Amino acid sequence: MPRIPSIPILLSSWKWRVSKRNRYFAVLVLATIIAAVALAEGLMADAASQTSTSKIVQSIVNNQDGIVLLGNIYNVDLPSRSVNILWLVVGCGIYQSANASGSGFIYAPNCNRLNGTVDFYADGSTDPTVTTDTSLYPFDATTGQSLFVQSVHAFETEGRLVLYSWKGLDQEFAYPFDGYQMEVTFLARDHDTNQALPILGARIISSTNNMNFFLRYDRATEQHNATTGETSTSRTMELALGRNGFTKAFVVTLFIVNWALTAVCAYITISALVGVTLSESIVVLPVSVILTIPALRALWIDAPGFGLLLDACGTFLQLVIVSFCSLFLIVAIGLQKQREANEAANKLEAAQQQHEQGTNLNLPPEKGGSIGNRVIYTEAAGSTQSLTAVDRLRGVVGSSAGYTKISLNED
Repeated sequence: MPRIPSIPILLSSWKWRVSKRNRYFAVLVLATIIAAVALAEGLMADAASQTSTSKIVQSIVNNQDGIVLLGNIYNVDLPSRSVNILWLVVGCGIYQSANASGSGFIYAPNCNRLNGTVDFYADGSTDPTVTTDTSLYPFDATTGQSLFVQSVHAFETEGRLVLYSWKGLDQEFAYPFDGYQMEVTFLARDHDTNQALPILGARIISSTNNMNFFLRYDRATEQHNATTGETSTSRTMELALGRNGFTKAFVVTLFIVNWALTAVCAYITISALVGVTLSESIVVLPVSVILTIPALRALWIDAPGFGLLLDACGTFLQLVIVSFCSLFLIVAIGLQKQREANEAANKLEAAQQQHEQGTNLNLPPEKGGSIGNRVIYTEAAGSTQSLTAVDRLRGVVGSSAGYTKISLNED
């Protein structure tokens, strides 16, 4: 029975059959796959670490009667400093609808859809921002239960970000490390009795535009009506917003890549400056980098216009450095080619002059040749001729130029 090779022997033989280039390529592919999976899993793990909506509602309600508002930030317009939020209304305790299916809604004990018509006043408005009308709820024709339709059970508000400067500059100047804040306040009243209703809490549960949100506070407040003298219970919340971790990592990585490309161009330019001979094709690199830098800058996620902190210490300097490197290399290589052409022409001219004198330009000095003016002895006793050469002489001097043949010993 033939002997089966062991696994180490098979691996060893495979190693010798596969070239080093292919092994490096395989390692690179494997590392790329691992990095891609790690990034994807990291993003998924970050999303999974967020507290579920049901747990948020339970932590707010704690067996109380009242209303909970859950917000989804679906648009952030930083130039206009506006934030659009969709608020989902949840009724808890005596304010929940008993005749409602749980499908598509919040699975939280003692909470469901709102069971009455309520006027909501947002951000100090004197007129109702929205009125939730329970008569508009659709009902299942078979079971008689009310069904969840988001546009019926939710309303939208547009808030404004707090205006303040970052070190005397616009907040966006610090991109992608810029931060913002906003406050939201709500007052709820029964549509029929105008009685203020308790709002147990307001929370943001999701966001968009690659922004993270952080709850700074959510507390019960009071609003005083100067006309009627009435004081009503309201709810005020303050949020902080900033770029998420993926956006920061992505932008910083591209920023470093641009500086790496700039450093390569600077290194090549310095090499040319100290006299290293370069190929003409090397000029293509800095010219292509000039186009690459703004292209990579355009990939920054939701980046504002040019003029950020990273532009001041990055993009602007990179373009200036690479542009000067391109100009220097174009001039240096042009002069280098001209210098090489002049040297070649001088050598050719010298060779022609020596040929006219019957001199072969390859005779080494140790065999009787000369550089400059040097005496060369001919076969005739005591006969000498003075020759002028620009390169090492090797061979014999022909008689056609009036000189006697030279015999050389090869030892």
